[in-house]
Amino acid sequence: RTSSVDARAMFPDAPEVIFIPDISEDETCEKQRNPFGLDESIVLRFYCGAVISLDGFRVGVLSVADTKPRSEMSLNDRQNLFDLAAAVSNLVRERRQRHLRFRKERANLMLGLNHNL
Repeated sequence: RTSSVDARAMFPDAPEVIFIPDISEDETCEKQRNPFGLDESIVLRFYCGAVISLDGFRVGVLSVADTKPRSEMSLNDRQNLFDLAAAVSNLVRERRQRHLRFRKERANLMLGLNHNL
């Protein structure tokens, strides 16, 4: 969704962590009736999201949200969210590498089997 709050983080010039203390007062969000695409009965007010990157590309956002506005979020909490997003990036990278190794091993096995026929 290009109109979602998370989509902001996908732009290359966006900060690594986006903090919106009160979505109802954010001028970008106020133009959108439902910036998260959620059930209309859920009205989120607070948002903080950290970018998930893979090989230099922004692929997602790890975010926290609440139905109550929060005027503050400590630097430590923001750093923790950033660190969690980095951990997710690392897990995705490791899983992708395992998958690629598996595919390579399977291809080599198939080549070996074909060679023996």
